[in-house]
Amino acid sequence: MPLQPKNKTRAIIFNALSPILIVLVFGGVVAPSYVYLLQPRVQLYLNGGELNLKAIREKLTDREQYLADLKSFHAFYEERGAQGNDALSVLLPLVPDNESLFGFFEEIAPDGVQLEAIDIAPQLPKKGKQTIQNITVALSYVGVQYETLKLLLGALETNKRLIDVDSFSFDPVGRLATLTVKLYYAQARK
Repeated sequence: MPLQPKNKTRAIIFNALSPILIVLVFGGVVAPSYVYLLQPRVQLYLNGGELNLKAIREKLTDREQYLADLKSFHAFYEERGAQGNDALSVLLPLVPDNESLFGFFEEIAPDGVQLEAIDIAPQLPKKGKQTIQNITVALSYVGVQYETLKLLLGALETNKRLIDVDSFSFDPVGRLATLTVKLYYAQARK
């Protein structure tokens, strides 16, 4: 049975547009699939990607150089740190000397400033191969004015021993300063 003229026109238009529709449907499926599924995986292996062999080799070379630098520093420290009167042992003592900390912090206080309280937080040695440990110390000074606070912080900053000031507060009315500092020491090898 022959097609009606109305259906014949539709068939001709459909035959003419079917390649375009196929390309649009194919492109509508393939393009998003590439962009969302394949392209992120391919990008890992291109320049700058995480799995790029050249980038991995550069990172490995950098880390090997860093390790070599650390080993040389460690050898230097082992050689120099064995001497008890060395400046390096003042910077980073081999054992935590909690008993002498009260005198140490009282000694660095400027004139007119008194160490009121010291609280040494007990530190458990960290697990692993870390050789540098820290001690947290809370200090309270009385008789502090703005000028003497600057001198106290300057004394902590210029001291030979490695000290980090974590926090401090200053009450100018009560002339009270509280500080939290971290001191470091090298864990003795057994």
